[in-house]
Amino acid sequence: MDNDGRPRTAAETTELMDRAWRGFRRAAVALPGERLNDRIGDGGWTRKQMLAHISVWHDLTVKRLTEFCESGEKVTLRDRSTGGAPHTLSIVRKRQLPDSFECSVCEQLFAAHEVNEEAETIGKPLVNVGAAGFDQPGDSIIVPPGGKVSFDVTADEGTNLNFLCAIHPWMQGKFRVR
Repeated sequence: MDNDGRPRTAAETTELMDRAWRGFRRAAVALPGERLNDRIGDGGWTRKQMLAHISVWHDLTVKRLTEFCESGEKVTLRDRSTGGAPHTLSIVRKRQLPDSFECSVCEQLFAAHEVNEEAETIGKPLVNVGAAGFDQPGDSIIVPPGGKVSFDVTADEGTNLNFLCAIHPWMQGKFRVR
């Protein structure tokens, strides 16, 4: 850990995530079984579906943290979730990471991807705000349901990149480029 208590390595980041994951699991286990099929919001997922989705994302995030290690490396993401929903891996500033379901930066990311919800189309599956490759906030890629995408990490060594899924903004993480 650095002097501010932030992880410096993928192993330290994974340990922090695992600690938080243990707390999440304790909270999930405390949910009464009869409430697992309750829907979250109007017509939303059930609590059971949400828990399954979050657990898949956690597992994928932990795996990906060990893959983001070299600047210039090509990274491949595969969606192995069973929910049928797309995802994004979107680089954002730390202050843009939401602490609730409200996500102000997500609308900007959807606009950059040229998402047309009415026509259910995506004009730009890959957004690079600067040079090619993932190196700064605003860089984003859509991962289609069951799909596979690849991109280059071009951030300088030592860079911390915060990310979220703009579709599921509670899915967040950070990686450090080595």
